[in-house]
Amino acid sequence: MVLSNSAFKTSQTKRVRPSSNPSASRIEVQPSERKLTQKPIFRPYQVRWATDTSRLALAVKSTQIGLSTATGAWAVFKRCLRRPEHTVIFLSRSERQSLELARKTKALIDAYEGIAAQLSENRNFLLTEKRQHQISFSNGSRIIVLAANPDTARGYTGDIVLDEFGFHQDANEIFKSAYGRLTQPGLCLRVLSTPNGAQGKFFDLARRLGLDSGFRPHRQPTNSPDSEWSGHWCDVHLAVEEGFPIDVAQVRAGCDEDTWLQEYCCNFLAGGSQWIPWDLFSANVEPGLVVDDNPQGSSLFAGWDVGRGRRDLSLVWFDDLVGDVTITRGVLVMRSMPTPDQTEVVSRIMPRVHRLCIDKTGMGLPIFEAMDTAFYGKVEGITFTQQTKETMATHTKRRLEERKCRLPETVIIDGKPDDQIVWQNFRSVRKTTTALGQVRFDAAHDDRFGHADFYWAKCLAEAAAQQPKIFPAIVTPGITEYTPIGVRECTCEKCGHSWAAEPARAPKLCPRCGSARWDSERLFERALLGEALNEEELDRM
Repeated sequence: MVLSNSAFKTSQTKRVRPSSNPSASRIEVQPSERKLTQKPIFRPYQVRWATDTSRLALAVKSTQIGLSTATGAWAVFKRCLRRPEHTVIFLSRSERQSLELARKTKALIDAYEGIAAQLSENRNFLLTEKRQHQISFSNGSRIIVLAANPDTARGYTGDIVLDEFGFHQDANEIFKSAYGRLTQPGLCLRVLSTPNGAQGKFFDLARRLGLDSGFRPHRQPTNSPDSEWSGHWCDVHLAVEEGFPIDVAQVRAGCDEDTWLQEYCCNFLAGGSQWIPWDLFSANVEPGLVVDDNPQGSSLFAGWDVGRGRRDLSLVWFDDLVGDVTITRGVLVMRSMPTPDQTEVVSRIMPRVHRLCIDKTGMGLPIFEAMDTAFYGKVEGITFTQQTKETMATHTKRRLEERKCRLPETVIIDGKPDDQIVWQNFRSVRKTTTALGQVRFDAAHDDRFGHADFYWAKCLAEAAAQQPKIFPAIVTPGITEYTPIGVRECTCEKCGHSWAAEPARAPKLCPRCGSARWDSERLFERALLGEALNEEELDRM
């Protein structure tokens, strides 16, 4: 009897015939053995993984979709039975899981009558207390399964499989040890895992292959242009499309949002809880809405998130307010652009803008002052404190929950369409609570998707659109004439309250919380820039 690549039977195939190609690789077994019984069904995503011939391969996967079984099939049929005296080492996250994986692989072998293999459980690893499990074949090849640590990774030479690598302790050291075992020609490394946060060695490898976005790759396997790595990705939706029997709705109903996204949808989540879930985001996306850096409209509301370093983007989000619904009309992305050039670009659009809110924290202060001088009455500066960020984030989320935002499906950046960058920015915002009970909104830096710049620019645009239209005037009795006057717009850095005051005199206290230090951070920034402060301002600082 002959086993070839047809051993990987797919759910779409009713009968498997041996290859007619005489040069096709095959496994010879004893002629007295019976035919295969209880043939396992390998779905397309399992076949792609098990038949990958690359030296280095990585898989980002949903939990419990049979990819570890497919890895066992690769180890048995593609490596051990074809290569006498060959060794494959499986490194699992724990002793219990290593035993479970060894038994699962042995059960796969037992499904094929005619393959002689013996499982030896709970052997000592190199005279230590660590346990290993070994599957031995008649041709001298063997599969060794044991819990992962740097010592066990160095214990043997052969193909290495890092199973559920995202959950390994000392993952960096384990990877160094495992990779160092591949010096002999022909040896392979397989790394697979469910995501375990936007951190660690597995996340770094996935990001290198572009498999960290939570989106299905356009083609599989993916390849790294500067290495031998081959990448695979399969969430629960793709698994079901390719024949995996699971009720997605039932699974989704039984778990929380973070568990669903990370365990089943291949999302690498940062610490804390995700602030904007996919369902909320997608419900506000306007199908077919494509925007670029030239916003359309004549009475726009804009939010400008100022970048604070090389890795941050300066970004302006433009909304049009139709009734009580904000519709995105443009997104201006300024990467590595000098500050004077940024103000010049935005100034050309300002005649079409009714109100602009600017993040005036740090480097944003001189930009705010320049724009406020050039377009007095149309520009508002907002200092990013934890309180103001919480207020804006909560307001924007409430607007999304009320379905009163129309987000773009695609953004044109540098002439190229991008249908992921807005979602990746929104999903990166995490809400955490410190030990003192203070709420924080943070996002990880990402060279490709930025630092939640799109989200905070959208929050600023929402703040601009929700400001009441106030027309200050002097009214003389008997004369129907309104004369606009200047006002000083104030925002308390402690409670986030905004109000209008006389331009010649700054308020001593916030009218809501009564704080005398309502603008102390702004005054401190002015002092750092070398501006002279009067006695009143020094007292408030």
